[in-house]
Amino acid sequence: MKRRLDLHLIVTSATLDAEKFSKYFVNCNIFTIPRRTFLVEILYTKQPETDYLDAALITVLQIHLRVTLSSF
Repeated sequence: MKRRLDLHLIVTSATLDAEKFSKYFVNCNIFTIPRRTFLVEILYTKQPETDYLDAALITVLQIHLRVTLSSF
């Protein structure tokens, strides 16, 4: 960043300690952007999954179908 004055760095995070981050980078600017919050539903499996990737893909497809079908 010191050698490339034309380079800009933007860091976004919902959980970042902005003050601490700013101090580390020599009091860089902090911009607060209003956001919307969404409800989070946590679901647990009854049994441990043997293939996490397969389980994740099936879950994503189930959520997609539930949301898609509920919009009709």
